[in-house]
Amino acid sequence: MTELLYLKDHCLHEFDGRFARVEGDYVTLDKAAFYPTGGRQPNDIGIIRWDSGEAQAVDVSQKSVTALHMVKESAPALLTREKSRASK
Repeated sequence: MTELLYLKDHCLHEFDGRFARVEGDYVTLDKAAFYPTGGRQPNDIGIIRWDSGEAQAVDVSQKSVTALHMVKESAPALLTREKSRASK
């Protein structure tokens, strides 16, 4: 489950979180400020950074209460417990 920060503060531009799941080009964070695609509203884009790298979030979708972030570069699976910082 992802804490959907954009529901509380749509102007939030940076937040700290953790990788909840990494699968190929998609990452799930425990928190998300990126607004997902929906209702003719385009998704937010931005950067997800971690200690050893970063990836550009290019697509955001939501399934139930989980936000999926498609990244341009794959994040290694070992990062699932690493802290992340995201900005949009």
